[in-house]
Amino acid sequence: MLGDQSFGLTNAPPLGLSPSRVPGFSVWNVYTIKAASSLVQVRQLTSCCYGFCYVAAISVAGMSSGFTWPASGHRLGLNWLYNVRVWHYQVRIWHGRGRWCALNRWFRRFPAAAMAGLQADPRAPSVLLPVVCALLLLGLASSACALRDPFGGLRLPSEREREGEVSGEEAEEEDGAMGTRWAILVAGSSGYWNYRHQADVCHAYQVLSRNGLKDENIIVFMYDDIVYHEENPRPGTIINSPNGVNVYKGVPKDYTGGDVRADVFLNVLTGNKEAVKGIGSGKVLSSGPNDHVFIYYSDHGGPGVLGMPGSHFLYADDLNAAIKKMHQAGTFREMVVYLEACESGSIFEGLLRPEWNVYATTASNAYESSWGTYCPYSDSPPPRGYEVCLGDLYSVAWMEDSESRDLSRETLLEQYRVVKNRTANAPGYMLGSHVMQYGKMDIDLEKCSLYLGSDPQLATTAGGKSASTSLSPFDNNQNEEDEGEQTLAGGERRRSSYSINNNKGGGAVAQRDAELVHLWAKFSNSLEGSARKAKAFEELNQITSERAHIDRSVTLIGSLLFGVGGSDQVLNAVRATGLPLVDDWDCLKAAVRVFEANCGQLTTYGMKHMRRFANICNEQVPMPMVEKAAAAACMDYHPPTVHQRVVSAYQIVGMGLDGTGRSSWN
Repeated sequence: MLGDQSFGLTNAPPLGLSPSRVPGFSVWNVYTIKAASSLVQVRQLTSCCYGFCYVAAISVAGMSSGFTWPASGHRLGLNWLYNVRVWHYQVRIWHGRGRWCALNRWFRRFPAAAMAGLQADPRAPSVLLPVVCALLLLGLASSACALRDPFGGLRLPSEREREGEVSGEEAEEEDGAMGTRWAILVAGSSGYWNYRHQADVCHAYQVLSRNGLKDENIIVFMYDDIVYHEENPRPGTIINSPNGVNVYKGVPKDYTGGDVRADVFLNVLTGNKEAVKGIGSGKVLSSGPNDHVFIYYSDHGGPGVLGMPGSHFLYADDLNAAIKKMHQAGTFREMVVYLEACESGSIFEGLLRPEWNVYATTASNAYESSWGTYCPYSDSPPPRGYEVCLGDLYSVAWMEDSESRDLSRETLLEQYRVVKNRTANAPGYMLGSHVMQYGKMDIDLEKCSLYLGSDPQLATTAGGKSASTSLSPFDNNQNEEDEGEQTLAGGERRRSSYSINNNKGGGAVAQRDAELVHLWAKFSNSLEGSARKAKAFEELNQITSERAHIDRSVTLIGSLLFGVGGSDQVLNAVRATGLPLVDDWDCLKAAVRVFEANCGQLTTYGMKHMRRFANICNEQVPMPMVEKAAAAACMDYHPPTVHQRVVSAYQIVGMGLDGTGRSSWN
């Protein structure tokens, strides 16, 4: 606020006075005045007794021109009073937006004639001591005023809320940032072994509902096939942590079963009521230009894609195009997205623009898995009878933090740090992932309550902290030093997610391995010779066989297109940070369709290969060639050896092999 008028060094005094009009004035005076004023301003921030400090500091500054009386002895008194007026000028700038205390108001009315009289009066030294004493008394009075109102009556809404002057909602409305809170919660999977995704979404609903969001403003997507599944040891109940309560109760199920689709989600997100007429509840996001929108998604993913029940993925370009459309239509003020999926950073990398007013965090970067938690065989296993992971590490981290903190005080950045530290749940990220941030970073300085609401009960506890209703065994470690954040010159914050958290948590399972953990637990816990044990063994064999087929098929397609020796380098190439996964998203979608037409469904496991398909497109391989390679690679699911299959496929496609083992067309 003060700018150059407070801290700069200049030989031009304020208040319209010039050195020629003020006897005894010098650049040294200005320097000492401003240095003292700057020093006291710092003091003002830490003490209510700024009035006394100002007078003391300016007194020293005023006498800096010399304490020995020159022949024209009136100069000292004049300089001192001039410095007092300069001090008052600084005070007026500092308190320009608030109410001035009594001392400030007194100096504002100090008669200019006093200076002229003092300048002409050779007895000025005789009145100096009484003036100093009077000023010191006034300083003490000003201190009392400051104690009652140290910053001149100026209050931020959050400060007034803490002092009981306004409620949390009134504070946000006063700040012009309230509007209506909207939320869309999506569990993008089906099947009992994916228990954790629907548990995450049900838990998220309970958090938002308890924090004041209305059901009419919350839209829920979930397949709803686990709560009464035969494998569920507690029919009618879903839990999200080992000792957690039932999070299923009361959840509005707007879109279930076959209605949980990518196209339905995009139409709901963009408010297209006509497109969802007759589907589910028909509820769509009807937010306005002053509203705050929260999107939470939990499921499997892969580079550039998110899973949905069935065979149609949600692609990153379609999601970002929908967000852009919403921004251009003015359907929200700001949006926050929390995304739980493998390689979820690729959904926004190089695609989400800051000017769209969207802030997103993802459970992992663009190249790694996200993790399930509260899994069998871990340090914090589920209760007896549960053979599944109860939650996802990133997801339960933000929800359990939201249940234990006063969200009207906690910022999104603070919650990000908590989640990042907990999700990186082992040194070196051997059992964890890098939580990332994308979009408009400044939004993370806002309070979580703008999007997630806030629980009034937490606001009454010391520090806004209470026991989590999910009864998590973890400590959120919010107060840990954020080793991954650096402050650069100019105040810019560079957020690196590559810090190491030494809290090992309780063990975690990679998302794609959670199915294997479930089947192995089911097999191990079944009685010898039982039909249940035999079925679990059969399912385990089938899953491992399908995975091996997908891996072999994709690898062979790459070898057909780029040669046996060079395919890995091309298929596994990683683009520079800031670039999207692929330039031609239509090509990527076509390549996936070609694969599925020839080799079978890609499955949630197969999504890990999306980067390979993207790199085929980035190499601008003609799609007919991709189709021929896929047809040749998948003509037989059980070849004798990979080498024999490669040679046979090349002969069928008619490409031939050159001396380097690369296809002749390339």
